[in-house]
Amino acid sequence: MKYTRENLTAYIDFEMSKHLEENSFLRSINDGDVFYKKEYDWGWDYCSLNRVLFLETHLQFGINFSRRYEYIEAFWQEWAELIQINYSDVNLMTTLTVNHSNASEEIQKKKYFDGSLRFEISEKGLAEIPEAIEYVINKILIKLDFFLNLKNVDNLINSQLEPITENNEIFRRDGGFMFKRMILAKITGNNMYDAICHLYKSRFSKIIDVSKTPGKEYFLNYPIVFDKVYEKLKNVEQWENKILYTTDKIKVPFNEAIVIEVKSNQHPKRLLPIKALKNNSEIKNFTNFNDDGMIIPIKIGFGVNMFDNVSKQEYIDYINCYSKQSMSWEYEGQKIILEDKNESINAYPSLDLKYVIAIYEGLDGEHKPPSNAVIYNADGSIHTILKMPVLESENILERIDFNKDSNPPIEAALFEGGLQFSNFDWWQNEEGNLVNRIQIIYDRDWIEWRELEIRTGEVGSYLAQGKL
Repeated sequence: MKYTRENLTAYIDFEMSKHLEENSFLRSINDGDVFYKKEYDWGWDYCSLNRVLFLETHLQFGINFSRRYEYIEAFWQEWAELIQINYSDVNLMTTLTVNHSNASEEIQKKKYFDGSLRFEISEKGLAEIPEAIEYVINKILIKLDFFLNLKNVDNLINSQLEPITENNEIFRRDGGFMFKRMILAKITGNNMYDAICHLYKSRFSKIIDVSKTPGKEYFLNYPIVFDKVYEKLKNVEQWENKILYTTDKIKVPFNEAIVIEVKSNQHPKRLLPIKALKNNSEIKNFTNFNDDGMIIPIKIGFGVNMFDNVSKQEYIDYINCYSKQSMSWEYEGQKIILEDKNESINAYPSLDLKYVIAIYEGLDGEHKPPSNAVIYNADGSIHTILKMPVLESENILERIDFNKDSNPPIEAALFEGGLQFSNFDWWQNEEGNLVNRIQIIYDRDWIEWRELEIRTGEVGSYLAQGKL
């Protein structure tokens, strides 16, 4: 490849497009500018490549994603012109911006990060770009997934009465900032809602002085817009469900059982429907079944009993049955069956209902300890196989020291219950945010819970410890 501006820009755009299209972003061109957009029932995410800067020996660029929460922006945008928030189309106003510099501290530790993404214009430097782009996009998407929970968005700007300044590089601080704070506080049930409203109302006395500045006359309209938003919010109740789902607007009917079977020692077989529409449907109709023919529809959600869909007697019969367990679900008009010929599988969907985390029990399954946890994509293909992390809980560290094992104590995985992933569920952390949680057992009795980053397959932050 010749090192021309056109070739290098096209190279970077191509590498970005691969990962964006894999995540169902659609490519568009507007006035010569390439961008990627993914629409949901509740809004959209938008990504564009920052202009590539060419220095003498290096090039640098950034990756930015913008998000619009339709309810929040549409709630107040009809009055945006009164306070001179001028868009060619108010429906283009966005709420969040997540990028290479604010998505993760891990990005900032990379050698190619210097505020932007910087690479040497050489064979070696350019070879680093594809992996870096994939890593950065994944980290950004993880952050965006975090903000599917509106409580997390509210905490970003409403965790205290005066908003935390450094967080506003993510939350767009435009002229509508106060109204977005009010709307988020109301729909998420933040008990500071009244205080936030009072804070801004108390400042309006200073607006008269500001409005005397040439060009700032429109500041007199802020109390007017405030009153309109405040009155409108009186009719709004706290949302019962504050977690958004990345379900596309396109729906694929489930006409008949189109089966993908995932069995040990073979690749999944996929029988596509006549019209296979690519979308972002959720996992549906998650079901456990066993070799004795018992079928148990599982109730999915946080704080719910997964067996609420069956009678007490069916539940007792199922848990007291020792035959091999498997599961199935539906996705995009297909039925996915996950089973192993030798061992039971324990599985549950991720928070966003885009993945299934499967735990292979015993020592004879296709995926054996300590690598016995597999993240499946919703279509039944393997997303990643988890690697056992270095263990961190105080109790387990003491036990490792007592046994004189390594860390992670891989040698213990040769024995039943020695070292394995043992369960996956959803958990509410100390900040009140829901996270994906994976459980690890060491030496039969000692438990450690860790947060699981689904997109990267990284077993992340330590959450808690326990003992059987």
